[in-house]
Amino acid sequence: MTVTSFVPVGQIIMLQGQGIFLYPFEKLFGTSEIDVLNNVNLISGFLTVLAFYFAKRKGLKVVLTVLTVFFFMSYLTFLTENMNYEDYPYFIPIMIIGILVTLPLLIVGLIKEKIKKPTHNNG
Repeated sequence: MTVTSFVPVGQIIMLQGQGIFLYPFEKLFGTSEIDVLNNVNLISGFLTVLAFYFAKRKGLKVVLTVLTVFFFMSYLTFLTENMNYEDYPYFIPIMIIGILVTLPLLIVGLIKEKIKKPTHNNG
């Protein structure tokens, strides 16, 4: 119960950070349209997942995981901002987006482990 009460605070902090991150791209592209700028989040998320795949050190993996969540969670939040959520408790969309955000990292981690430890048939 305590953790879910702080979720809106986390969302506000994340979205403020997104404003700081996207501001240079707004000036570079000359547009404030979130539909255009949100693609920067998507590209940045894919780049951090790719970097996560090639990362060797645990500390770097942690940083890349946080950045991946930052970019993909912002992407999905902005993508679904026009949806009507009054029929659900406020934390349901955040939970669904949180699950969707972890999927790329989980898939990449499983692929990396599968490649690192191939199964050998000694039969």
